[in-house]
Amino acid sequence: MFKKRKKNDIESFEVNEVEDDDALKSVLEPYSRTLKDVFAPHSLSINEDYITLNNKYIKNYIMQSYPQTVRIGWLDAIYSYNGNMDTSIYVEPADDRSAQYELTKKITQYKAQLQIELEKGSVQHITELQDKIDQLVEDRRKIEQNRESIYHVAISSNLICDSQDELKRESQFLERKLGGKRMSFIPTYLRMDDGFKTALPMANVYIKDKLRNLNTGALGACFPFYNSEISHPDGVFIGINGATGTPMYIDFYDKKMLANTNISVFGKAGSGKSFFVSLLTMRSALKGIRTVIIDPEKEYHALADKLGGVYLDISINSKSMINPFDIEDCDELDKNNKPTGKRIVDVNDKISDILNLISVMVKTTDTETLSLLSGIAQNLYEKFGIDSNPESLYYQDDCYYEIGRASCRERV
Repeated sequence: MFKKRKKNDIESFEVNEVEDDDALKSVLEPYSRTLKDVFAPHSLSINEDYITLNNKYIKNYIMQSYPQTVRIGWLDAIYSYNGNMDTSIYVEPADDRSAQYELTKKITQYKAQLQIELEKGSVQHITELQDKIDQLVEDRRKIEQNRESIYHVAISSNLICDSQDELKRESQFLERKLGGKRMSFIPTYLRMDDGFKTALPMANVYIKDKLRNLNTGALGACFPFYNSEISHPDGVFIGINGATGTPMYIDFYDKKMLANTNISVFGKAGSGKSFFVSLLTMRSALKGIRTVIIDPEKEYHALADKLGGVYLDISINSKSMINPFDIEDCDELDKNNKPTGKRIVDVNDKISDILNLISVMVKTTDTETLSLLSGIAQNLYEKFGIDSNPESLYYQDDCYYEIGRASCRERV
């Protein structure tokens, strides 16, 4: 048997809010996950020359010595490495007063070494030391004039592989690749954990003794944004970027990225220019894109036959010829020179092209003559019924026109 509660008793039963936040936190905290818990690896093992992290084998490298003079692209061998490697550049602005003090200290050290070399009579070392002193003096002068700044920089990379054998193989390949680059990019033996954290995007350096001072110009040369590329999301595959390893596509009809569809191919003899053009033509044909090639060397005759194209021999004695009066429809452009989505026939623009051609052929710029020719061309297009309407370019009512006569034929 149970007794029923009164309605008033049920309504009076409420859950009181916990006013003590600290008490609630102490109860829930042992069971809550923090952001560190989300990103923390499941397993981590640190060895003297590599780290095992979630079944991945990682070896850290850090830049120990830099070339005396750096130029844009000097780190290309690291950035263009095809393996799985993350590279981090730590940059910290140096205090100008401290930078001037450090430069003065180095100048004093080099001058002392120069004096010793002068006493020895070592010409090679004398010239090298004097160049270093002159450069440091120039850097100090630029800092004093607020024309230059000094930065503490550290460059570190984590090489990541799926097995220990792969890590050994890839590290040997990387070290051979960087061997003759006048820089020392060394593994952080016995300091792999600190080196690994230095290469992470955490804006911190855990190996302080590897920080080096670079001026503004040298720092700018370290950044990997010197290699530009244009690649469309769709289009014709043209190859692989040798510097970045990314596939390159070109869409000749993407007017948002390309102002026109022209390209130029440069290269020394035997480098593959004709092969590239042939490959581009074949891949374009697969997408239904027609290609017109001017072939003075008759290199593409066989390609045209294979693709079912037409090869026209244009010469004085040939039956084929180029009609400079031929006209095609085009996009109508607004005041900002952008397509409106409407197709038109720009007769005036075509007449302008014809006049330019004639003026080059007969070598004349006489205004009266060109005006007369313009009127003749205008009357010719009107005689054929061609105006701004694209439909005027095609046969109408089963009839077509030739100079001096009209003919009719059946539609195909």
